[in-house]
Amino acid sequence: MTTYPGSSTVADPSAQRGATGGRRFFHDRRLGVKLFAVVLCFVLVFTVVLALGAVSLLRFNSQEDQAASKSRDVLIPLVEARGAQIQSAFLIRRMAMAPNDSERVTNLKALDASTAQVNQIIAQVDARLTAPVAQWDEFKVVWNEWQVARDSKIVPIARAGNVAAVDTALAGLGRALVDARTALITSASDAVESRVNADSAAASADNQRNLLWVGLIFVVGLSLSVWFARSVIRQVTLAVGVWGGPSMRWPRAI
Repeated sequence: MTTYPGSSTVADPSAQRGATGGRRFFHDRRLGVKLFAVVLCFVLVFTVVLALGAVSLLRFNSQEDQAASKSRDVLIPLVEARGAQIQSAFLIRRMAMAPNDSERVTNLKALDASTAQVNQIIAQVDARLTAPVAQWDEFKVVWNEWQVARDSKIVPIARAGNVAAVDTALAGLGRALVDARTALITSASDAVESRVNADSAAASADNQRNLLWVGLIFVVGLSLSVWFARSVIRQVTLAVGVWGGPSMRWPRAI
């Protein structure tokens, strides 16, 4: 304890440290250490918030890219397959109505090209689908039935130029009719589109939830940092008031 003439008694800081022990470990640190701790606390809060925000944004972009990829690599090809498989029936009738064998051969080549396009789209969609679609699987079965019946029964009649027989054969295809195939592939497209929309909605909801957590962490971290800073400033202010206040009296020279 130190006593100056004409002043009140002031407790020695070393004595205070000895009395409080480890409980005032931070309180008794140097001013530079305290200020560094405050700055470090603010930096950690902002670093954590920025990191969480970046992770959330990257995750949202990844989910959006997956939804866009499914739309580009599955939904659009389904629409193209729907038009190509309809065209095959028109080419059959055009072949039957052709005035000569040369045009029939031309129509047959166009039919083969259309068939190859649909089969290529089927392979592409199957490679990109992450989960089965019942309507799409049924369409592939019906499409195979159509190819077998077309090549074995209808094409020979069409190459002979018998339009009435071709119409009768087309009408007897049952579930392999062009309208039935179109309905199946349309239903498959709708199912895939529903999945794309659901994935996009889930990605948006997940992103909003992550942003809410980031905001909450920011508020809590900032509040703790401000409380920590005020505590340090209060300690510094009290220390300055004790040792450098107006009641301070230095000893007289002897």
